Amino acid sequence: MHTPPFSAGAFRALGEEFASATVVASLVNPQIERINRALVETLRLSSAELPEDDFKRIFSGNDRDANTNAFAQAYAGHQFGNFNPFLGDGRTATIGDIQFDNQTMEVQFKGSGKTPYGFRSDGRLGVEEGGHEFDLCEKLSALNVPVSKCLCLLSGDDQVYRSGFQRSAVLTRLAPTHVRFGTFELCFFRRNTADLKTLADFVIARCFPELDAEPDDDNRYYLFLDKVITRTAELIAAWMSSDFVHGMMNTDNMSIVGITLDLSESRFLSDDRERSSRIELRMRERYQYDNQPTIGLWNCNVLARALSPIIPEHRIRDALSRYEATYLKAAG
Repeated sequence: MHTPPFSAGAFRALGEEFASATVVASLVNPQIERINRALVETLRLSSAELPEDDFKRIFSGNDRDANTNAFAQAYAGHQFGNFNPFLGDGRTATIGDIQFDNQTMEVQFKGSGKTPYGFRSDGRLGVEEGGHEFDLCEKLSALNVPVSKCLCLLSGDDQVYRSGFQRSAVLTRLAPTHVRFGTFELCFFRRNTADLKTLADFVIARCFPELDAEPDDDNRYYLFLDKVITRTAELIAAWMSSDFVHGMMNTDNMSIVGITLDLSESRFLSDDRERSSRIELRMRERYQYDNQPTIGLWNCNVLARALSPIIPEHRIRDALSRYEATYLKAAG
């Protein structure tokens, strides 16, 4: 029996304020539905290094050793413009870290059961939902739009109800970090400046190491905010040029490193997929395609406010003032 191909996630070491341990729910009789063969080869997870039975056991939640350090992240967020301080990973669990292209990536299971932040959710994922997200990740990646990487989608014999019964599934996705704008909002809501700095330092060390050498805290955090705003503007310009609609641009769905996360409600303009009338109506009001650049700036303002205890006001204004020019340049 092969050991899990990843190590304990570094984010968990930040403490209970940021994440909680969670139990991973496994699939019954797991089968591979989708697999990113190129990524499997890069990570040395092909059948030559990891037999298929071991692969299915690990990435279906059936390997106890792989799930020992599983955790769910805590965060807040503005949802449809309204602040909610009581959010977090409701049906995703970060399993650990893995090395990819000379960087460390988090390995996350989506659909692996209820977490401490799941509230009324069952924490599971339907195979059709998972296939939708996997396929969109593949399409966005082919268009060179920054997006989390989907490694595989496995289904099981157990059923979930999503406007009809379908097989349950676990989607494995990778990202440099799954920290969101809303993670910083939670620290701000708690009025915990020390945690704001801890979180910023973690993201900088992991994803913006060029800023680590900056000796002045005010300047380092300002440059961090500036980079996040730049990447966000460039990301949304890429969405627009690809006719992509994220559909759920709440601040708890916005990546702090400027990649596309959480694609359950996403689509391309050419996609006629049936959608919930409630979500569709709210999308038209706030998150429709044409509004994405404006919402991106609005979200950056929310993040800037969350970082205001550690960045001088005039520097925040300076960073925010460059969003529009950055977006227009990226949009061509």
